[in-house]
Amino acid sequence: MHIVHVITSLYPGGAQSALCRLCTGDTCHRHTVIAMLGGGALEETLRAHGVEVFSLNCTRLSGLLAGSVTLYRHLRRLRPDLVQTWMYHPDLVGGLCARLAGIRHVCWGIRHTALEAGQSSRSSILAARLGARLSGWVPERIVCCAHEAAELHASLGYRADKLVVIANGYDLADFRPREDAAAQRAALLGDDADRPVLGMVGRFNAQKDHRNLLEALAEVQARGQDFLCLLIGARLDADNAELVGWIDARGLASRVRLLGVRSDIPRLMNALDLHVLSSAFGEGFPNVIAEAMACGTPCVGTAVGDTARIIDETGWLVPPREPTALAQAILAALDERERQPARWAERRQACTRRIADHFTLERMVSAFDDVWRECLGDTRDRAGRRWGGGGGRAQGTDSERGALMNREPQGTFLIIAGAPVSLVSFRGHLIAELIALGLRVHAAGPNLPPDSPVRAELERMGARVHEVFLNRTGISPLDDLRTLIGLVGLMRRIRPDYVLGYTIKPVIFGTLSAFLAGCPHRFALITGLGYAFSDHEVGRRQRLIGGLVTGLYRQSLRFAHKVFFQNPDDQALFRRLGVLNGATPSVVVNGSGVDVDHYAPRAPAPRPTFLLIARLLIDKGVRDYAEAAYRLKAEFPEAHFLLVGMLDSNPRSIPPAELARWEADGVISYLGSMRDVREALGAASVFVLPSFYREGVPRTILEALAMGRPVITTDTPGCRETVVDGENGYLVPPRDVDSLAAAMRRFLERPELAISMGERARQTALTKYDVRRVNAVMLKEMGFTCSSDASM
Repeated sequence: MHIVHVITSLYPGGAQSALCRLCTGDTCHRHTVIAMLGGGALEETLRAHGVEVFSLNCTRLSGLLAGSVTLYRHLRRLRPDLVQTWMYHPDLVGGLCARLAGIRHVCWGIRHTALEAGQSSRSSILAARLGARLSGWVPERIVCCAHEAAELHASLGYRADKLVVIANGYDLADFRPREDAAAQRAALLGDDADRPVLGMVGRFNAQKDHRNLLEALAEVQARGQDFLCLLIGARLDADNAELVGWIDARGLASRVRLLGVRSDIPRLMNALDLHVLSSAFGEGFPNVIAEAMACGTPCVGTAVGDTARIIDETGWLVPPREPTALAQAILAALDERERQPARWAERRQACTRRIADHFTLERMVSAFDDVWRECLGDTRDRAGRRWGGGGGRAQGTDSERGALMNREPQGTFLIIAGAPVSLVSFRGHLIAELIALGLRVHAAGPNLPPDSPVRAELERMGARVHEVFLNRTGISPLDDLRTLIGLVGLMRRIRPDYVLGYTIKPVIFGTLSAFLAGCPHRFALITGLGYAFSDHEVGRRQRLIGGLVTGLYRQSLRFAHKVFFQNPDDQALFRRLGVLNGATPSVVVNGSGVDVDHYAPRAPAPRPTFLLIARLLIDKGVRDYAEAAYRLKAEFPEAHFLLVGMLDSNPRSIPPAELARWEADGVISYLGSMRDVREALGAASVFVLPSFYREGVPRTILEALAMGRPVITTDTPGCRETVVDGENGYLVPPRDVDSLAAAMRRFLERPELAISMGERARQTALTKYDVRRVNAVMLKEMGFTCSSDASM
């Protein structure tokens, strides 16, 4: 049986030590260890026992996605029988990567018994909450190191029927009473060897509560009891000014020795008369208690985790954060050692028997083996055939990035959208071209139920339609995870040869899903950057979202074979931000294109009429348009100002009351939302879009150009490409109502401009934005020959 373990790191800690003992103590199975944050001191121990170790080096959040992909690739290559994860973050990342890699058998590992603010990190609390929601699907079993951990997580919503407790086990060849303990103690302590020696092994942090121990020791000292206390672990050294200050303030400098990190823990446990663990919270199954007892050293511990179950009747248990109770227990133990040596000797033997009877390494290895075999059941002998996934199909590799195969136009093409209606209105012609090339086209997006008109239209065209969950504007990690899993599942079913996602989430999660599913040709179309990259009124939340989106783009586009942009500004920005690396080719195309036959030119309206078509957002320039209209209406009462578009739930939407006031004042004529805007364009003489939204290339501008309407728009990315200033319209600075009104005034003062500029606008649409030309470029860049190339 091949087990792959996923853990945070291999630096010494409770979970890491248990993993190391399990892998080195189990000689029946093959073990591989993958550390998310890198290696550590235990890596060499594992390698020395023949355990293969990999490090993902996910040192920062930005590297987590790349590390997850690397983990997925390791799992696909290793094809283990089962994946065993250790602690919350590996449970989530490792469990999900295993599932996405087609590995059915996953066991989680839980070590925590505290999940409160101040006791656990925010990321751990979030990971635990997500784990509760995913516990019904990802793991087959959830292994807890302590009964208290199992009870806590059952109360948090983890599937109780999957929880199983496996206590830590210890190699009694290492942790045992040593015959030379007295000599070793003398060598270690010198003249202090005859004093009562206490000790505590545990790194310096809030969980271990060293301040509580020191306060207890101060009370022990005040009672006249002699002692020496050894503090062992990370940051328990003279460089820790805070700890040294606590010791000096309590007058304990002559009674406390700081030994720092040590590798000879069995020797030190044998040198102690009493081990003390003063933890305040969060312990699951504290190793140091069991290790001390295995060496015959009695313990005083606080009642956290399963400490009481380990100590049982062999030592002393006190409430956490109560130094007086801790001091009394220490005094009682030292008094017994001094006054009742026979009873003390019996207690030492009872400690050793307790560990030998209940907590050996053999018992832990056997318990894990039982759980793993229960998960595998009768399928374990089919491990070699189970994880093929690809079925002999060619897989894309990083070395193939940007090099597309020249082959006959056959296969399956999947196109993914965030707004389903755009599959028809923006990508309908592209889908038709792909079908004409002989490809099986699948279209996916949210809100595509069986009775959807968009679905019916796509099916009429010959596409196969799939509804997938996608929260287009939300920022819930759980929703996005659901999208990723759904897309990977869809791709594994339909096995596309080509995948194209457009708009933010389909690009990010579509490209990543295509890589995870082994799709050989992966493309992304950036149709604008929206609020996340806006240069205007950037608040804290927007900066946060912008940084997150940038990081997600950077990680996912590494796996795209080609990235299409609709304007050069967006391409340049992605290069400047490092979103595009040198290995990923990119191409700028002229927007989404427009059907120049459908949007045929019409004579402009005799009455000076301006038209804006857009979602009613402030960033689309709707308010600037209204303000300019107010100024011009007073000067040119015959002018007419039309507005088409839907009200939006976006917080930057125009309030309905404000829109109603514009209408009531007789300045703006609001025509509502229109599916076919040709009538509105036919009734206008000039099209206006004063947007400062981060556009790709606005489709409404292209429709206006095709119908022979001059355009007034802003000198911003996506908009500036459509207008040659003074030829087919005017460019104005964004958010500059004076300049906008001045450009509109030119058409009121010289109405003939609408005709001459309108003719040049139509010519722009024919030569630059014809949808057939745009699609021909995209298809060629994807490795196809467009059926309309001859006419271009």
